[in-house]
Amino acid sequence: MSKSNNSGFTLAELLIALAILAEIATFTIPKIISAQQNGQNKAIGKETMGMLSEAVQKAKLATDASTAIPVSSLTQYMNYVKVDTTSLVDSTPNDGTASYSCASYTCIKLHNGSILILSGSITGSTGLYSCILDTNGYKGQLESLGIVILGTGRLMTYDDYLGSTNRNPSWFSW
Repeated sequence: MSKSNNSGFTLAELLIALAILAEIATFTIPKIISAQQNGQNKAIGKETMGMLSEAVQKAKLATDASTAIPVSSLTQYMNYVKVDTTSLVDSTPNDGTASYSCASYTCIKLHNGSILILSGSITGSTGLYSCILDTNGYKGQLESLGIVILGTGRLMTYDDYLGSTNRNPSWFSW
């Protein structure tokens, strides 16, 4: 008769290994999901800023340089799904408000699911066109990107325009 050697892990060793793996997953999975969402938001922000820049240039070519370019004239050069009149949009951090209602502002819903608030008008080189891009829909997290378009057509974030460092959302960088 031969004696068999049972080699392997005991049940206790397997349970300890599973507990260690679960602990590691608890810390890494949320970071991976957050990094993926931040990358997606950054891409949406850059795509939107490119669209805004192009719309401003087209509107400036189509109008007299001395006349104001209102919000309504820029939307004809933008690629969007619909005008939104019902949504709430997160504000940018530290501006004193929690949300903006699309019932009070011109809001457009973009193809990527984000909402863009448009306000102001550009006049010559001194005008100001202000936008707030909400990439996630209203969640009360104050994670929207404030965009300023100067009369020259130059795009800036609120941080760049105001010379501060506390208004850009954590996911955005140039």
